[in-house]
Amino acid sequence: MAREVALELDRRGLGEADVAGAHPDKARSRYPVYCIEGCAEACAGRWLAAHGVSAVRSFTLDPDRQPEPQIERIVAGFSQ
Repeated sequence: MAREVALELDRRGLGEADVAGAHPDKARSRYPVYCIEGCAEACAGRWLAAHGVSAVRSFTLDPDRQPEPQIERIVAGFSQ
């Protein structure tokens, strides 16, 4: 679900989605990095840390909840 949420944020023009493990150089770009975790195991955050990247903020999705309210929570979190 994390990938789908990230792609939705990308479609809304709120960021540029990329999947952890795909492009470490992109994660080190000049833009702020937000981490969207698909579960509590924090794999995306660990991947970023292994490549020397600190996320500005991390959001953990609840796999038992619908994505739309979680997307809105993330959108609200961007302005904090």
